[in-house]
Amino acid sequence: MHAGQVLDMQADLIDRFKQPYFRQIVKYTLNVDDKKRSDQIVNVMEKHVQNAYAYHVNADMSDLVMHAAHMLEDDDLADLSLPPTQIGIVRFDKALPLRDARGKTMMIHWMTWGPGTYEVNGKYESGIMSTCWNDLEEPDEVALAMFDLDSKTNVAEFVKSGLHTRALQEKHLRDFKHEMGRWSVIGTSMLFPGDKLGGEYITVDEGYAEQIEASGDTPYAFTNTDRYLHALWLLMNQTITTVEDETPSAAFRKRATKKNLPASRVTVIKLRRTSGSQRAEGESHVEWSHRWITRGHWRWQPCGTRREERRRIWINSYVKGPEGKPLVVTDKVYSLVR
Repeated sequence: MHAGQVLDMQADLIDRFKQPYFRQIVKYTLNVDDKKRSDQIVNVMEKHVQNAYAYHVNADMSDLVMHAAHMLEDDDLADLSLPPTQIGIVRFDKALPLRDARGKTMMIHWMTWGPGTYEVNGKYESGIMSTCWNDLEEPDEVALAMFDLDSKTNVAEFVKSGLHTRALQEKHLRDFKHEMGRWSVIGTSMLFPGDKLGGEYITVDEGYAEQIEASGDTPYAFTNTDRYLHALWLLMNQTITTVEDETPSAAFRKRATKKNLPASRVTVIKLRRTSGSQRAEGESHVEWSHRWITRGHWRWQPCGTRREERRRIWINSYVKGPEGKPLVVTDKVYSLVR
């Protein structure tokens, strides 16, 4: 997807939020019992999309985001000064996997972020709300089930809605596809300053677990998407990445201006191309029989006055082993080194 297409998709999502049916489906998918709270969340999502600066992450960089998120520590604290803009929408050319609370695999093609508030113990706390979306041109496991007339979930919904004939059910799905376009919301999350990022998976709360079991499914701990977003923000400040603005053609810019998008450009985030080999600090001399590529990892770097502060830096993957020896590469590692 090129820069102009990213802006067009952002404009398309803005238009869809203006449609009552689209908003109704989004609220239903979010599974928020409190109607007032549900309306508030959708309104915030819409404001984020309307005011977001656009970012584009290519496939190589998506690989690195997944690996870097995995390598973060559970006790890492959320740093809300990291986002490059207060509000953003990012397209991942290679979707990020998300296991949902029923153990299904969902795929994140888009994320938005921006200011949000949430009531905690009777008080409203401010943080960053993020939203994840699947692109229905590349539907994930859950989206495919939505289009399956014979799926257990759909059959129950059809009966409840009075859609008893096959013709009515098929029309309902055609209308659904038309109204939703390429957008299928996966869920939202709140990140508060100073909070621990937590583990890679989040345990389902007791009430929702009971609801899942009552429907005949098994509850699973679901993917913590905050780690993806925090890893992306961190990597954007690292030398391993290139962060450059891409200006689309005049036609795309004109459409972006008509939709009142905050910028007629897209910030492209790529994995920096490197060459050559490096030797790790303090590496001892060993007669290795081959060369290999190390896995990248995070390190705490002292900084600031008297080096009393610390910040996360990414230690890039690099080639180890003696020159002239064969290079042994696994696909899983090589995908991170371009």
